[in-house]
Amino acid sequence: MSLSSLERGPDFSIDIAGVCCRVTLDKDLPGIERIYRGFFSSPVSPDFTVRVTLEDEVPAAEEVEISCLDNGESLKGRGMNITVSQGEISGEVFRDIHALDSVLRAAYSVFLPPRGGLLMHASSLGGEVYTGPSGSGKTSSVRGRDNILSDDITALRKVSGSWRVCSTPFSGEFAGEFENRSCPLTGFNMLRLDGDLEPGRVYREILRNTLFYSASPEGFGALADIARELSLLIPGRGVYSRALAGV
Repeated sequence: MSLSSLERGPDFSIDIAGVCCRVTLDKDLPGIERIYRGFFSSPVSPDFTVRVTLEDEVPAAEEVEISCLDNGESLKGRGMNITVSQGEISGEVFRDIHALDSVLRAAYSVFLPPRGGLLMHASSLGGEVYTGPSGSGKTSSVRGRDNILSDDITALRKVSGSWRVCSTPFSGEFAGEFENRSCPLTGFNMLRLDGDLEPGRVYREILRNTLFYSASPEGFGALADIARELSLLIPGRGVYSRALAGV
């Protein structure tokens, strides 16, 4: 499917880590092509859908409030007032590309774990993942390097029995610059820590830096299982400074 045909109208589909999302909006929204062009995909058989109306006034709190409903969960805040149910997100979103981006981040954080994946607050350079608290140097660790997959949010997913690092359009400094690519996962670099890390610490750091906008026990159980497997299979080391990161 050509890019020009994907740009017609407010509906589009994206693929992240092999998981396809169909997005349906009630009106056009500037910035979609700029941010998501490297991840546009065919709308055939999406794994889940996002159907939202774009509004001029929606809750804009910094933290997302999650409430359980009879048929799913409610997420309010950061320019969204949405309901998450089986295979679909629907509701109201502030008419701004950044608010829609927050919804899509939340959506993938919920729908990736049942499909063997997760979203991490991390940058990635080839198969190496750099993660840590805000301001610890995730973007600095990859800036100016070759084979950058992401600078802010990284997807990890098990594909055909092997773990892969997958690029995402959820970027900071390099918004709109990434293509849909992946590499075999080779290591975790935990910023502001030091030395080789034992699996238990790697497990805790993965969970601490993973996005998950849900209160579902089943969803968290799947996420915990993924983090446990990753911590036992993939080496982790502390990287206290850019010099230690090899930048």
